[in-house]
Amino acid sequence: MFQRVVMGPTATLRAKARVSRGLSGSGPLGVSASSPRSCWACGACTDDLDPRLARFRPWLLAAAGYLGLAALVTFPAVLSISSKAIGGVRDVWVMIWSNWWFVESLTQYHTSPFFNPLVFYPFGMDMHLLEIRLVPGFLFLLTQPLFGQVVAYNVAMLLGLAASGLAMHLLARRLAGGHGAAFVAGACFCTSSYLVGSAASGWVHMVHAEWLPLYAWALLRVDERPSAGRGAVAGLILCLAANTS
Repeated sequence: MFQRVVMGPTATLRAKARVSRGLSGSGPLGVSASSPRSCWACGACTDDLDPRLARFRPWLLAAAGYLGLAALVTFPAVLSISSKAIGGVRDVWVMIWSNWWFVESLTQYHTSPFFNPLVFYPFGMDMHLLEIRLVPGFLFLLTQPLFGQVVAYNVAMLLGLAASGLAMHLLARRLAGGHGAAFVAGACFCTSSYLVGSAASGWVHMVHAEWLPLYAWALLRVDERPSAGRGAVAGLILCLAANTS
């Protein structure tokens, strides 16, 4: 009734491969795409996750958490992100106008954003004394042409809080070794009274404090293994810090 089949080494290997593919989800015996093994949020469910993606998963979750905290501490401004600016009514419009000129100078007038020929015409005005900073300015450059000045300002504010938390997360993880403690440190930093107060005052350039922990992180790397590349990274971060606030 049953016939015994004798398989050679090659046939045996092919049969094992078919069974392995079936158990991994590519054959009739495989699990569905909704299996917990492919879950993105659960740390224990990473068997089938690409190792390159699994490496960045905690960082993406941390970034999403800090962005949520930024929306929380500025609530309910996020509900009217296109019609109301985060912060007080006095300095907000100076910040929006300064960064508007940053975009206009580069895209329309093709001149330096640090000199405005329209103010005190025909002599112009030196804009170094106003709050024109490179990092918020380039965020405006990416978002203002698409969504307008108010959205660009609010996005720069929210990203500044979230980036500050993520930068502190990077530094704390290097010192503490784990993502849990690092997330707490980043959350305390991005919701600190200094940053939240700066956001409430409309000082978008002051909210971008991510360069402080990033510079400390870069110095630790230089101290650990000095090299020209690591020194250059530390110097670049210091320059960005000086050109942000």
